Amino acid sequence: MIIHPSQEPLSATVLKMIKVPLTQSICIEKEYPPDTFKKAENLALTFKLDSLEYALSTPISLPYDPKFQDTDYHNIGCSEVCRSVGPGPSPLLKANSSLLACANRKKLAKANNNLRMWAPLIRPSTFGRLLFADHVIRHLTRSLYFMLEDAYKPIEYYYHIWPNARAYWTRKAKGDAEEGERLAKKRVPDPTGFDKYEPATWTRNTPPCSTGGAADLVLMDRYRSLKYKEREVGLSIKGHSGGDDQDSMDFFEKLAASGVPLTEAEKECLVLRRLVYRVMTGIGFEVDPYDCGAWHYGTQLWALERMRRGEPPKKALYGYVWRPTPRQKMR
Repeated sequence: MIIHPSQEPLSATVLKMIKVPLTQSICIEKEYPPDTFKKAENLALTFKLDSLEYALSTPISLPYDPKFQDTDYHNIGCSEVCRSVGPGPSPLLKANSSLLACANRKKLAKANNNLRMWAPLIRPSTFGRLLFADHVIRHLTRSLYFMLEDAYKPIEYYYHIWPNARAYWTRKAKGDAEEGERLAKKRVPDPTGFDKYEPATWTRNTPPCSTGGAADLVLMDRYRSLKYKEREVGLSIKGHSGGDDQDSMDFFEKLAASGVPLTEAEKECLVLRRLVYRVMTGIGFEVDPYDCGAWHYGTQLWALERMRRGEPPKKALYGYVWRPTPRQKMR
């Protein structure tokens, strides 16, 4: 007999994390005034989760529309085509680590291809929503909170990693170069054909992270031992037969529905992903279907996922941002 995920009891570990009684409806109202971070947009949001028990016991259902392919986000236009380097301030801001936990400097510098910015760079409205999401997660649980691992990545970063990603997935496809490139494009944006001096390429070939509207999040647990302290959103079980697909947001949902018995750790992953998914989508984010830690607001990928749900907008909010100079002022 196959047990549907919604019929499985919550794991003991997850039950210990929950601070709000499962039978209690919650409504959180939080307003971030403009001075919360310099020149940021005023953000007033109401988040309501009618039943925490229902949210944690109901499977995740990612939007799917056969009309849209996974890489179709490149064909979506942007309301804002480009923000040039110019003499004025960058449209990005430095994420304030006193408001939201951020990755350490060494790791950030390496990921950003030695950009030499010692804090993640991000759009103000995206950062404001991340602050709100962190507030909700802290309210709902005893110990969990978000860490911003990375956000804006310059186009040079993708020039560096794209050949390696294509080669890796070609090997996975047993030497089939066409299939390897198709698989690589699902996980790493292809910057081929991008020209920062040619506006016609800014929407067709812009990786979402180069707009500043995407964020790589890690779910942290303040009470875990140091070995398990840093936990990706939902956790990846290394060495599982699921292979590289386990980073997909609905991986454990499909695993449970197939009848495979879940371990306690996998049940915990299942519930934590549901919690994070419902909090983040309730605040306006969309997740990369192939990376449960990559969340988007205002990017072309964000617009595509909303179109898959049959919701507006038809355009992305943010366009390409030129790589800031080290001395350029942030917003």
